[in-house]
Amino acid sequence: MTQPSLTYGHAYLDDCDDASIYGEFTSGLGAGEYSKTILHGDILELEIKPGDAADEFYRVAKTGLNINTNVYTHYILRYKTSASSDGAGAKVILNFTVGSQTVVGDPYPEYSTTWKVVEGTITAGKTIDAIYFYADDHPNNGTPGTYQVYYDFILICQNVFTFPHCDRVDVQLENRYANIEIPGRIGDITQYMGAVNPTVKLSGQMKLGTSASWGVPPLEYLIKIWQNAHKEAWQWFSKGDLADADRMLNCKVTLRRLPYFEDANGVRTWTVELTLYSLSGGQEDTWADMQWLGI
Repeated sequence: MTQPSLTYGHAYLDDCDDASIYGEFTSGLGAGEYSKTILHGDILELEIKPGDAADEFYRVAKTGLNINTNVYTHYILRYKTSASSDGAGAKVILNFTVGSQTVVGDPYPEYSTTWKVVEGTITAGKTIDAIYFYADDHPNNGTPGTYQVYYDFILICQNVFTFPHCDRVDVQLENRYANIEIPGRIGDITQYMGAVNPTVKLSGQMKLGTSASWGVPPLEYLIKIWQNAHKEAWQWFSKGDLADADRMLNCKVTLRRLPYFEDANGVRTWTVELTLYSLSGGQEDTWADMQWLGI
């Protein structure tokens, strides 16, 4: 099976939950033809109303970052667009003190009406001083209208830890009910009380001394993730991507428990217990197309 993975060593995490942190710049758009909004607690919506002019776009920027790309080498982000082709497309640029790297939308804006995860390696030897998010109508599509580009998050991190071996992945979806006791009534009244956060449990074994891919000392990366929970709101968990036939999970998680033990033969058995992290709730329509459960 595709081995699961977790991000570690976050330099910058934008959960797209605060529109006030971004500066704005527009090209070819007038007053009332662009806006930024936070939807469902953690989705940045950029909306534009382009006409038929060339190079119309709306850009928001997070500046003052100062991130060393020799240390923080990896980016992950998720976006979608209201248009499937023409209209406002997504474009994201990492701006360096010298030069830049376009991670989405090179050379033209990109479109996806379902959530799409993009990840890759950042150009080495640079310093990231800003991140630009676009709703971009370049080149001119000739179809005036109202279009939206949605950004779920962007993460700049040291790297992604892929489990060298994992025997099992368990997912638990649990509803919460209250059984209300009524005097004189045979049987309780059952009341739905919402649901607890979905949980993911990974488990497996490792033979000590056979591989440094677990980290040095063994379980280094997992212990670092557990230890850094006070400064990293969540990790990005992946169990297969959109191209994998066995894709199961792609979601934000928090590492809650990390029990492990070693037997007399030097075999260490480990368990990683994760909980889904989301500022929006399962009753939101957005959950239907977040694709976090591999659907």
